[in-house]
Amino acid sequence: MTEKLVRFIHESHVKPKTFISASAVGYYGISGDLIFTEDTETPGNDFLATVAKKWETAARKAEGDGVRTVLSRFGVILGKQGALPMMALPFRLFCGGTIGNGEQWMSWVHIDDVVEMIMYCLHHPSIQGPVNLTAPTPLQHKDFMNVLANVLHRPYWTKIPAPLFRLGAGEMAQLVADGQFVLPKKLTDHGYQFQHWELRDALKQIYRTK
Repeated sequence: MTEKLVRFIHESHVKPKTFISASAVGYYGISGDLIFTEDTETPGNDFLATVAKKWETAARKAEGDGVRTVLSRFGVILGKQGALPMMALPFRLFCGGTIGNGEQWMSWVHIDDVVEMIMYCLHHPSIQGPVNLTAPTPLQHKDFMNVLANVLHRPYWTKIPAPLFRLGAGEMAQLVADGQFVLPKKLTDHGYQFQHWELRDALKQIYRTK
């Protein structure tokens, strides 16, 4: 689809000013100790990183037609759909806990900030290239799940094998079961103000709890 869109742009007489492509922080690969920002140039070598690299390479061809191209790299998006309901389900069944060893980092972001960050990129012509769409406050998975349990008023006591979660979540499971520490340096440098930078408040907004 990206290749078709870029081809359409190339063949159009009137070209768009901006092209925003969807990618993922999986571009960086998996690491438990590195900090990734848009300044990180070397991608990972796992499946998700390889797919993200090919996707972004296709999107960047639009730059050859003078179109400002934004490569939006999404973290774990928190909302009513996606990864969060899968992570919350065990808690709702009173058997929630960590996925895997819990040491992996989760670079999360509230869905409202995702929408606002995309709009921010549209209205700020100086923003181009890779843009991390994550909150500036990543958490280790064990801490993330502890906060989730507290917001849902459920016990936090067990461990969920990572392979079992991968079976239900598919490729998106890598961002949760393996993870990486990603910061939205480009957006913060450009002055973006997050609506939800603290996990507890973000989850309370989603679940409308007090």
